Amino acid sequence: DGYLYGGPHYHRHGILPCIHHTFPHAASLAFAVEHVYPSSPAANAGLKRGDVISHINGNTIPMEVNRLNELYKSVAYNEGTTLTIEGETFDKEKNDFVPFKYSLTAAEYEENPVAHSSVLDIDATYGAEGKKIGYLSYLSFDSDFDQNLIDAISDLSSQGVTDMILDLRINLGGNVASSRLLASMLLDASHNGALYATLQYNPNNTLYFDINTGKYSKRSDTEIRLEKTSTNLGVKKLWVIGSEYTASASEMLIVGLRSIGIDVELIGKVTEGKDCGMEVNEKKIGSTNYTFMPINFMNIALGADGNPIDYQNGITPDVDFDKYFADESINSDLRKSCGKYPIPEADWGKYQ
Repeated sequence: DGYLYGGPHYHRHGILPCIHHTFPHAASLAFAVEHVYPSSPAANAGLKRGDVISHINGNTIPMEVNRLNELYKSVAYNEGTTLTIEGETFDKEKNDFVPFKYSLTAAEYEENPVAHSSVLDIDATYGAEGKKIGYLSYLSFDSDFDQNLIDAISDLSSQGVTDMILDLRINLGGNVASSRLLASMLLDASHNGALYATLQYNPNNTLYFDINTGKYSKRSDTEIRLEKTSTNLGVKKLWVIGSEYTASASEMLIVGLRSIGIDVELIGKVTEGKDCGMEVNEKKIGSTNYTFMPINFMNIALGADGNPIDYQNGITPDVDFDKYFADESINSDLRKSCGKYPIPEADWGKYQ
């Protein structure tokens, strides 16, 4: 399988704190929690999406890169270790932030990338009259959890979803096949077989080692076409929430659907801009098995003009939060939210 990744996530306590937020005039950082895996140590302790972690084991989070990396590794890698985290969480009853302190012991848990799916309770005031708006937060294109993805889309379909919001704000990419699967399920069956992407290989390096035959074979560019799926939402327009952490297979989905003629509106920030990917290669040297994943293909999608869509510098959002943040004429609360983005500010399914 081909893989399109923007970079790794590392976590062992069930926290996905991929955003570092600097407080004004502060000499330290804070981790804002984007996601907490169900049944993980963090979830069991009570940590929630949007919480802010300011201290780990009694120490502030340093701004110096070397010290920060050392601290982050101690949080992410040491399975079985215990740490104490402190910070603030929003209390709805008090309408204010209150302090918390939790003790977490790293343990095994399921890292299901289908973080949340639901039908949003949006009334006609917000333009949703006669519509059912589906929402899916998807953390990575992981083929081991394709069935979870199928189940989520099937459930939204059974509830009569007419429009769809796909949250890929921290989705760094993953398996090309999973990207095609999701794209196929979002559309109706009439798009089966449509050209979704072309994996273009270096014409000066066409040989590859086939682990199934044990021989070298000659490769050619590979067309990725949408497939028949057990469920289809049939959306005509897709809203995608993205950020600088949206990369690779996530970007493939955006440009791939646009190349088919689907109206995809990107909301957030300019994406990472990774239009290349890799394939897994295995080789035994002596008694050691090695796995190699060198970047060896480009993702090509054609625009309406027939030319390749260029997104090596990222995909520009239709609604750009950076521009909102810089515009002093816009409501101050909205500007503040845009400045914090992609840090979440509400529980799942809340849109106000």
